[in-house]
Amino acid sequence: SRCVATAQFHFVLYHLSSLTMQSSRTISSAVSKVAARAYSSSSKVEARKFFVGGNWKCNGSVAQTKELISMLNQSTLSTDTEVVVCPSQVHLHSVKSGLRTDVAVGAQDVWTQGNGAFTGETSAEMLTDMGLEWVIVGHSERRGKGESDAEVAAKAKYALDKGLKVIACCGEPLENREAGTTNDFVFSSNQ
Repeated sequence: SRCVATAQFHFVLYHLSSLTMQSSRTISSAVSKVAARAYSSSSKVEARKFFVGGNWKCNGSVAQTKELISMLNQSTLSTDTEVVVCPSQVHLHSVKSGLRTDVAVGAQDVWTQGNGAFTGETSAEMLTDMGLEWVIVGHSERRGKGESDAEVAAKAKYALDKGLKVIACCGEPLENREAGTTNDFVFSSNQ
């Protein structure tokens, strides 16, 4: 599927973002534990490739980015797991050009239209020109700044139409996640 929106992924994305600047041993351990748990639970339904995404959020100096690229390039990854990293926009090119090819690189957001006079936005055309395959849309932090379901849908549609794969976040607020009411929030907004 070109569109990923699962609670399992969101769990991994959230937890890996907090580990991004920690040691490679900590990150490898976290990925292995989550992948093993998810793979064993999903293999009962159907055999499928597990997906792990790491959102770097607004983190990472040039030196830290080089260190993470090196760590990922040296790591042992399961062929049963698709790995995608989403660095901040300013580090996309260096991560894409320095990272091994079996780890995909995605952007943290995309604009609803093509290139033009849209200061601060990044078009799907720019991302595909850079060789990126993935983009996150609808993250709760962006929704908290006013991004609506309609805008998320427009971003997702435009990105898919331009050949990007979309990680569509459900956008639950932190309070819902901490209270254990994520499903209530997600399913009420999808009705």
